[in-house]
Amino acid sequence: MLAPRTCQLEDFKRARDLELKTPMQRMPIRQ
Repeated sequence: MLAPRTCQLEDFKRARDLELKTPMQRMPIRQ
């Protein structure tokens, strides 16, 4: 039951890292 939460947290962290790493590509990661 804690799998989705961890996945979301990891996804968010990855998205933030990607945004910080690639500020030029400001693509909204919203599905």
